[in-house]
Amino acid sequence: MSSDLRKCIHILHLVSKIKSSKLRNKILEDITHDDSVFYALSEIAHNIVHEKIKVPEKDRKKLKRYGNKLKCLAKPSKTLMKKKNRKVIVKQVGGVWPIVVPIVASLIGEIISKNNSKRNVIEKFENIIHIILKLSLIQGFNENGEIRNKFGSYLNGTSLHSLIKECLSENKVLNGENEFISLLVESNVNPDLIINEKIRQKMLSIKNSLKNDAETIAKVTKKVEDLTKTSKRKYDEIEDENHEKDEDINIEDNVPSKKIKQEVQEKINWETPNWNYDAKKLFREARNIAPAITFHDVNQWLSTQPTYTLHKTARKRFERNKIIVSGIDEQWQADLADVSSFSSLNKGFKYLLCVIDVFSKFAWVIPIKNKKPVSIVNAFIKIFRKRKPLYLQTDKGKEF
Repeated sequence: MSSDLRKCIHILHLVSKIKSSKLRNKILEDITHDDSVFYALSEIAHNIVHEKIKVPEKDRKKLKRYGNKLKCLAKPSKTLMKKKNRKVIVKQVGGVWPIVVPIVASLIGEIISKNNSKRNVIEKFENIIHIILKLSLIQGFNENGEIRNKFGSYLNGTSLHSLIKECLSENKVLNGENEFISLLVESNVNPDLIINEKIRQKMLSIKNSLKNDAETIAKVTKKVEDLTKTSKRKYDEIEDENHEKDEDINIEDNVPSKKIKQEVQEKINWETPNWNYDAKKLFREARNIAPAITFHDVNQWLSTQPTYTLHKTARKRFERNKIIVSGIDEQWQADLADVSSFSSLNKGFKYLLCVIDVFSKFAWVIPIKNKKPVSIVNAFIKIFRKRKPLYLQTDKGKEF
């Protein structure tokens, strides 16, 4: 069926329903000036001549009267193609149209319906492929079609095929449905692809909940960062003030002569200091007794005292890189632990390959006897049989 026939069949169908033959022929004569309408009528005539249109037995005798004229219309000459001659032949076969046009309209309707059903099947198939590809990116199922839960283990008795079939139709609740919906959200499947209204509503509900949680976390994180910056600023100001005080204290801190040091040693009992003091407070206390003592002397002496060195607070302040992931198996971290000193007690195993999922904190430990590439690869293969990461983070060790 040509595009001209599909486009004009609705108009021809309406015209063919007109009971008055004079009025019907008059309208046909007028609309045949349109090329697409004339080509549509010519195609109908061609299908009648070649018996491609199934006409009821009672109407076949009527059509035989117009045999030669239908052949002319089916294969019009150049003269007949002229617009002024078209209406003549169309008028001469005017009795054919009320019989044939409704049949043609019915055939076209069936073809369009079949095409639509095929298109729906293709779209459904494309949606299934899209969902499977999305789930495969997050290791949402294994080779047996069992789906994964949020803890990383695969659920026995679940079927990926049945669950996808359910979400693209209206069916009963299946085993693993809630976990499957969570995987759809985690893999960012478009809810518009889901035909099952119940599953789509659950997906939208979870997505909205996650969105609200993300906004809340962002606000809380910003408050924490602001508080951290404020605390750091205050701490830095205190450090600056103490540094300035130290500079004031150390203005006269020239290295004293041996004679002065000996004098200080005699006046201060170094063995029983006040341990409530830190170096600065102890220096001020000692200076009241011996003005010639220096801050360097106090620090040097305290560094020899085990009690002070053990209990002195070690302040370490440096920024650490944040690791942000959105789901399970997005990023793993791996490293080797050296346990060679215990190899004699562990059947010759000298190293442990330690792997951890950053999001869930789920970890694996595989013992290996050496750091050769073959040993490392075999250890990873044991882990990858169950799950695989999107990214793997390691250090720059030669074993990796």
